[in-house]
Amino acid sequence: ASIRDATELSFRLQPSLVDAADVEATPERYVAPLREDLLRSVRSPDENSVAVQADLGARRGIAVRAVSTTLQRMQQSVTILDPGGRYTLASERSPLLLVVRNSLALPIRVRIDTSAPQDLQIGDVGAIEIPANGTRQLQLPTRAGSSEALTVTITLTTSTGLELGTPIRLSVHSNAYGKPLFWVTIAAGAVLVAL
Repeated sequence: ASIRDATELSFRLQPSLVDAADVEATPERYVAPLREDLLRSVRSPDENSVAVQADLGARRGIAVRAVSTTLQRMQQSVTILDPGGRYTLASERSPLLLVVRNSLALPIRVRIDTSAPQDLQIGDVGAIEIPANGTRQLQLPTRAGSSEALTVTITLTTSTGLELGTPIRLSVHSNAYGKPLFWVTIAAGAVLVAL
């Protein structure tokens, strides 16, 4: 089960990796050594003794744990930098600015998934390529219908739906006052014209 899980994780991670001109390894060659280690760990013993089987089982466990740990570390190497938990929008249509960091040796294509209350609409920016060992600033189109503090959960995923890094939670405040401010402004304008 551990070998199957690690193999599946490697196959879900590989399609999101992108070829880079300055890196010799292709996405397949980048992930292949991990799968080869898993394949070597399932070899049959040279002789059918209890001691040899126990030794082979122990080595298999070490190899599988090492590959699983490496794949999990690769997952955590692409993450959204948390802006501090509180974010203020200048207006009701100000974009939400995020920075994504990629510590892998290859560029990676990611998607941003958001979960927000109905009063805060966040647009989908589609698949974004993050450079190898670099960062990229993203602007998420946002429309706020309320000036209340709203909690947003933002998750980074691959095109295959594999979650990357750790999701962040932001308390988003907006200077949008919605329809009440609009009507107050209209009324104030009418009073001003009447005066």
